[in-house]
Amino acid sequence: MQRTLRSLTMLDAIVAPDFRAFEWHPRWGKRQQMGAFKDGSGNFFFAWFSVKGTVIRGFDHESKMSPFQHDPPREWPGLTKGLPAALSYAKKEPAFALEELTFCTWNTGDGWKCGPVKMAKRGDGSEELLACFRSDFSKFAPKHFDQKFDRSALDALRDFKPLSKPLLDSISRDRDQAMVKEEAKLCGFVLE
Repeated sequence: MQRTLRSLTMLDAIVAPDFRAFEWHPRWGKRQQMGAFKDGSGNFFFAWFSVKGTVIRGFDHESKMSPFQHDPPREWPGLTKGLPAALSYAKKEPAFALEELTFCTWNTGDGWKCGPVKMAKRGDGSEELLACFRSDFSKFAPKHFDQKFDRSALDALRDFKPLSKPLLDSISRDRDQAMVKEEAKLCGFVLE
């Protein structure tokens, strides 16, 4: 998951510097990283990685599970029930848009879990928002960016190959080189 988020953040910096959907923060806290996706329409997810485990929390503003379906807003029953105390940070961090929550899942090394949730008919938004983790990178990227890419370039990016000028040119000749340099450093890519 971390590799996928880092690769998509890098691709985002190369192709869409003015509309960034993916983020990667390698030093979120001591031995913590955070990745995020924001679709620009108010829907998003945050993926928080620590030595104690991983928490993904997300929000789909059109879901019937949105807290804002009620006045005053309230969390859908069971979303965070069972979240281990070791991962409770994910319930407190203000950057994670605490009120905005329609799905939450976690993993402490023994598989993905979620609270005892009765799903709304139209779902919680996770199917669409987490598609980047379920799809093959080289199939997801063209669909997400609505752009054709050279398959070998996407494979090189997915595999964290050095970012050479020919590789970058095959992805986009019109790129913000300063942004590419900055994101390469944050995402762990070597820029040639």
